[in-house]
Amino acid sequence: MSVKANCSKRAPEVVVFDAAGLSAKTQNSKHEYKAFMSSKIAKITAKAPKPRSKEERKEDKADRQNDRELKDLLEGKVMIEKLHESQLSGKERHKYNTEKLKRLGMKVHKKEKMPANMYFASQRNREERAQKAIKDANDRGVLTASVKRELERAHLGRTSSEANKH
Repeated sequence: MSVKANCSKRAPEVVVFDAAGLSAKTQNSKHEYKAFMSSKIAKITAKAPKPRSKEERKEDKADRQNDRELKDLLEGKVMIEKLHESQLSGKERHKYNTEKLKRLGMKVHKKEKMPANMYFASQRNREERAQKAIKDANDRGVLTASVKRELERAHLGRTSSEANKH
């Protein structure tokens, strides 16, 4: 009982919190703050960049202005091209786009033309080779849906399910 009596008779301790010392933070520059918050160790230990001179700032401002003007010119050119394209018919638009790609350096490959009987004969031969490969895989016991799909792609350039969709 004496222990309880001693604890209850003791007065509570009063703690005074003074936040005046916390508000006096050191003012860091934006660069120091970003370096501190960075996940890269090299940035934390890096020195702050030298302040730019008035000439450099004027030059940067002029460069930004020139960049804005160039962007506006390019956007205008794009709008004019879109307007021109919208006025073209299908074949003309396709030809115009092809010519534009050629000017940009793209090589345009044309499909090789061949007589119809030669094309159908080569197509039939491709299908026969594919069927032979599928039969061979089946005989060996390794034919699955994925193997069949790969064999058809290798010989025909497409699968039978893709051919059925078209």
